[in-house]
Amino acid sequence: MDQKRLRIGYLFKRARRLNPTQLLELAHQVKKVSTAPLPVIIADMLWCSIRYEMGFRDYVVWDIRLLSARERATWMTHPKAFRLNKTLNAPSPPSSSATSGVSSPTSPT
Repeated sequence: MDQKRLRIGYLFKRARRLNPTQLLELAHQVKKVSTAPLPVIIADMLWCSIRYEMGFRDYVVWDIRLLSARERATWMTHPKAFRLNKTLNAPSPPSSSATSGVSSPTSPT
């Protein structure tokens, strides 16, 4: 499965499971330590969820509100790690070297 398809699937699942009550509770936690208005915090949390695959709880725990866009892009989130793990560890198609006549290294005798 390619990364784009996994990411789109993740976003749809996330949208279906969105719990507005939990989102508001977490946004209020951020508001306690932030001067930003609550709607701005909620919008940023939703944006980070889509753009950086950031979970709402991760947003709160890791103080993502303090990071720049460049720093946010480098953050390894749980959903991003899962997607990369699933993509990069998926079974690969048979190697073309077996059919191209290229010999593989052998163990020393």
